Formats: sequence, C-alpha cells, structure tokens
Amino acid sequence: MTETPQRRSIFPRLSRLMLIVEVLHAVAVARYLYFHVLRRGTKVADQSHESVAANTVMHNMKGVRRSIRRVGRSAVLIRPLSIIPRLQRRVPDAKVLSIGPRSEAELLCLASHGFRLRNVTGVDLLSYSPRIDIGDMHALQYADDSFDVVIASRVLGYSDAPEIACAEMLRVTRHDGYIAINTGDLQPDSATNQNLDYKPGSDQVYSSLAAILDLFGDHVGHVHFSNDPSVETGKQRGPILVIFRVTKNQTGAN
Repeated sequence: MTETPQRRSIFPRLSRLMLIVEVLHAVAVARYLYFHVLRRGTKVADQSHESVAANTVMHNMKGVRRSIRRVGRSAVLIRPLSIIPRLQRRVPDAKVLSIGPRSEAELLCLASHGFRLRNVTGVDLLSYSPRIDIGDMHALQYADDSFDVVIASRVLGYSDAPEIACAEMLRVTRHDGYIAINTGDLQPDSATNQNLDYKPGSDQVYSSLAAILDLFGDHVGHVHFSNDPSVETGKQRGPILVIFRVTKNQTGAN
C-alpha cells in the first residue's frame, strides 16, 4: 500500500527569511487579510475577568493592524531570549505562550528567531488567527507547567490586578522556564493616553524594575536581561524590560 506523503508547512522555510522585517510584515499582512477579511474569523471573548482594565478590548481592536507593523516591541524581548545559553540549545522544541499579541506578528517574530511555530501559542481577548486562543491572562486555560517560555509584551498595563496575571504566568511556566516582560508605555501621563479621548489601560504605574519583579516574589531566579529607565532618570521614560528564569522548587536560585 502506498503511503500518502504528509504535507509540510511552509513556515520552517520562511522562518529565517522573516528576520527581514519586510518579509515578516508581508507574511503577517497576508495571513491577516486571509483570516480576518476573507474568512471573517475574528472573535472576541464573551466575557473577561473583572481585573481587565476598562476599554482594553476596544483599544486593542483598534490596534491590531498597527501591531503587525510594530514588530520591534516583540523583538526587543525575543532577540535576547533566543540567545540565553541554557535555552538556546532547545529553542526549536521550547513551548512558548505569547500573552496579548494582538496579531500574529509576535508569533512570526518568534519563528524567525528559531522557535518552531507549531510550539508557539498565542492567547488574547480577541483573535482572528487559529494560532491565537481566546482567553484572559487573569484566568489562563492551560495546565500547570505547560510552557518553557511565557512572553507578556505590553500587557500588564491593561490589568487592574497585575498580581493575579503574574500568578497565572508563573502557574503555567515550568520550573527553570523563562518569563519575559515588556511593560510598554501605558503610564497616566504618556503620549498614548494624552492623544486619546479615553483611558486605554489601568491606573497602575510601574516605576522600576524592582516593582515588576516584586510581582513574581520568590519565583524570580536569575535575571538574564533587563532595562530599567528609572536607574538613570528616577522616572519611567521608556519601557521596563526583563527576562528571568522561573524557580518553583527553590527560592532565589541562579
């Protein structure tokens, strides 16, 4: 009996080409047009956790197409993440959760840095993509210790209870896995807020890297990468970035 050859995904062949931003952008736009426009596949969560800040869904629906163009906000975490020595050897097999990606651009950026797209899961309150689950970071639908890496780029600013969101990130990340955070710029006096007729996020202000790490308590192991604008200015004048190793069986291990 002749075996039917299995279909192979085109993504592994495209992955390195997507290091070229224009290529990644073209792939992301094509898939957005197919799933959102042709297939009309966009869905929104029926209900969200009470800790989701007001206007979050509305604001992010307006920003889906913009997020396809702004790959840099994801790459600033993904590039250093992909070269962490302990992770680099197993990047292709690492299970990754992308929280709040809006579009597929962040997932494709991960693929361009060696993470296999089939091992990357997105979760958001809205989704046009079969690769992005509908869900809430305050009540993730995944089992404990499901992921080697959790990325939360510019999402904590949409939470009125960040301690709940961070507890969920820790729960689904395995011991010795990695959490990558980008706080974004949703501060009360930011240009984003000033140029809108509504408040897009929470009143929560993250003034330092220490304030972010405190949300994860004793589960913060070695900090592999960080950026803390408050060190030089005393105020947040840019995003706070951090990638740290999660420790669950011991405290403060390096």
